[in-house]
Amino acid sequence: MLRLVTANDPPRAPLPASMPGRPGDGAEKQATMLVVEDEVLTRVASSDYLRSCGYRVLEASSGAEAQTLFTSGEPIRLLFTDIELSGEIDGVSLASWVEAKHPHVRIIMASDGPNISKRAEERDVGRPLLAKSYAFEVLLFHIRRLIAT
Repeated sequence: MLRLVTANDPPRAPLPASMPGRPGDGAEKQATMLVVEDEVLTRVASSDYLRSCGYRVLEASSGAEAQTLFTSGEPIRLLFTDIELSGEIDGVSLASWVEAKHPHVRIIMASDGPNISKRAEERDVGRPLLAKSYAFEVLLFHIRRLIAT
């Protein structure tokens, strides 16, 4: 079920100390994230934050570039993609492709603009959806939650 998360939404509950993905337990260094965003400043800011949390982060500016990274054999554990990407493959199409080809990969999506919930429902987005501009701490919460499952 779709749950739109905005920048001001606090995480629903703290992660337990024993949950994988907590700082210092080494799980971050083992997890590779792929951030797909065609807006370079947004992509770099999100990627840099995730790196500072200990994750290995790959970046792509398009859906096609992301597919190339997946097919290269990179051990990607989580995809964080914008819904609206320039080029032939938007974020929803990319997520569907990843689910079909790499079902072990967790997916978080982001978007901005008016009517974000309506646009997501029209595109059948059943994954965590962050409203831009999301708080990095909210992104991190969802990443840790998804990696722990």
